[in-house]
Order: sequence, then C-alpha cells, then structure tokens
Amino acid sequence: MKKTALILAPLILIISAVLAATVGAIRIPTEAFLPIIRAKLCGSAVPEQWAMYEVTVWNLRLPPILMRLFAGGPPALCGAALQPIFRNPGRHAQSYRWAPHAFR
Repeated sequence: MKKTALILAPLILIISAVLAATVGAIRIPTEAFLPIIRAKLCGSAVPEQWAMYEVTVWNLRLPPILMRLFAGGPPALCGAALQPIFRNPGRHAQSYRWAPHAFR
C-alpha cells in the first residue's frame, strides 16, 4: 500500500500539472508541453511546430503551476506528517460523521 502511494502520488501530481498547463482558453497539445519545457531549460530553440505555444506555456501557465506546487506542497507534507503524531481523527472517513453536528 505504501509503495503504491509513493509511486502514484508524484505521478498524479505530474499528470495534473501537465493537464493544468495544457487546458485553458488556448488549448496546448500535451505533446508540445515537454519539448517546450526541455528547450527552455536546456537553452536550446523551441521546435518550430511548437513555437506558437512557447510564450503561453513558459510565461502564462508555468509560473502559477510552480507557485501552487511550492506554496501548497510543504503545508500538505507537514499536515500529513503531523496527523499520525497527534493521532488526528480527521484522517479517517468514519470520523467525519460528527462534522455536521459540530457546526450547528
């Protein structure tokens, strides 16, 4: 179970980041995303067939995705690490039965 979660969590994170970068008002083909990122990080030219999407991916879509990863990731990891320490009952689905009564 733990090995599966350790493999699936980063995979789901990467897939959701790629989908977030490709879906929007300007639809970017998923096969264009990685060549654009690779070209920008390596300092080479973006392939000509994907050059029209370069500004959209690099300047408009990637900064908010990275900001959300770096701003949301550490608190999520800290919360996941502290739940077993404090034996937080909120991590079990059965413990949410009391939630509707708590806010009356």
